[in-house]
Amino acid sequence: LTSRSLLFQIITEDRRATGVLAVNLYSGITYHIDATYEVVLSAGTIGTPHILMLSGIGPKEHLAQHGIPVVADLPGVGQNLRDHLNVPLYFHLDAPVSATTSKVRSIAEIWKYATKGKGFLANSGVESLVRLPVPGDNSTHSKLYFMLFNLGSVNGDLFSSIANFRNDTFQDTFPDTKNDSKEGFMILASCTQPLSTGEVRLTSPNPMAAPLIDPNYLSRQEDVKCLIKAMKTAARLGSTKPVRDLGARLHLPGYENCSTFSQSLQDDKYLECWVRTSAITAYHPVGTCAMGSSDNPMTVLDWRLRVRGIKNLRVADSSSFPHLTSGNPHAVVLMVAERAADFILEDIKRQNIKKIHRSSH
Repeated sequence: LTSRSLLFQIITEDRRATGVLAVNLYSGITYHIDATYEVVLSAGTIGTPHILMLSGIGPKEHLAQHGIPVVADLPGVGQNLRDHLNVPLYFHLDAPVSATTSKVRSIAEIWKYATKGKGFLANSGVESLVRLPVPGDNSTHSKLYFMLFNLGSVNGDLFSSIANFRNDTFQDTFPDTKNDSKEGFMILASCTQPLSTGEVRLTSPNPMAAPLIDPNYLSRQEDVKCLIKAMKTAARLGSTKPVRDLGARLHLPGYENCSTFSQSLQDDKYLECWVRTSAITAYHPVGTCAMGSSDNPMTVLDWRLRVRGIKNLRVADSSSFPHLTSGNPHAVVLMVAERAADFILEDIKRQNIKKIHRSSH
């Protein structure tokens, strides 16, 4: 176990993983670490394909572009990048019921949290989660998903950096953010099964160079249409009587690039522009080293999470997902880790039995 270190290459001999190369980012020392049984890669949906390609495991044409010798031609490495998108809808409120910056920073709230563990500071801000059918879609797996955040005033610097918002887009999406006492709430509208897929690619054979991440969001028009349905449903949720009684009013952003459209929920062109302007990642990337059948050329891993064509190399992270989960992938990542541990132990026992059998003869 090493800290402040970057693993940048899997060492292979005769298409067998024998160890890894890692550099300590503090001292600059490179380590050659041998594997006793196998190498297990758990660098995530972005890091795992990056390391594999740096090691010569990936699409041969792409590796050749960067002068990397091909160890295994696996065209699916870095492909099939999937993620959830959220569209934020902000609602003004008249009733003093939401978490605002001024309330959260008050002495009363700080004391309540310090002495009783209660109050706004004990709350994540997520008040409710809702999953509903997609209107006009009879499939059982595709759903609309909503998260309601009890946030009136939003910290612009923090939220815009997390969501990668441009400043003008953020101000249009969340009005009056400089008013610490502003009452309101936000709904993030999402579709659980987007169809758009992206890719992770090398930018350089230098392991210190960040990879190219192209999520290719909204490349499928079906995803845009689904998110528009999600937005309209969120607007209806925000106009129900219990919420209206609090003085809730949906804010319609006046994005400059959407100015040619009618600023209305009835104008799908405006809503599509809203989607393409403000949709943000849910940070659920999966799929770039997908499991699959042996007859699928894009398959990277077999059902035991082993990299095709390379012995003693396994992947145990969200890059192994062939499809996106219908919610947060965290629980499924834990399940993958559990199964990977089972597979590793089974294979080690099998190897030891073979060694004992050979030694007895």
